[in-house]
This record gives sequence, structure tokens and C-alpha cells, in this order.
Amino acid sequence: MIHDLYDLYEKKTGIVVNKVPETILSGRTHLKLDTQQLPIVNLVPCSCDVLQSGGEYLFAFEKTAHPVTQSLQQIATKIEQL
Repeated sequence: MIHDLYDLYEKKTGIVVNKVPETILSGRTHLKLDTQQLPIVNLVPCSCDVLQSGGEYLFAFEKTAHPVTQSLQQIATKIEQL
């Protein structure tokens, strides 16, 4: 489906994997994904901090040094470079 839609409109595509456990990020557990040969843009770490914020504020603006925010910044940079 991804190839049909995005290839039809000639859009560049990539995969963002959300809520990735720390064991995968640290390399203690292997992540096996069938991405249909699409590039993985980034892995967003799983973090209870985001959920605990309760949507009371814009997490990425308040917690700029947080790993989730840093991952989102890396995604934005990669998208800008497309």
C-alpha cells in the first residue's frame, strides 16, 4: 500500500518507529522489521515522561534535552534534507 500510494504521487517515504523500548535502542535486543525496503528515518524511544506530561504543555518545547525531543529533532532534520 505504501509503495502504491507514494510511488503514484512520487513522494519520498521513510519509516519512523515510535515507542521503541530501551533494550532495542541499547542493542541488547534486536529489532526485526519488514520495512519493504523503505529507509528507517529514526527510532523514537518509549518514554513514560511524555505520557505523564498529560498533554498539559508542548513536551518538545519544555523538555528540549529529552531523548524523545532529540529524536524528533533528528527526524525533522532528515525530512528537511529530502
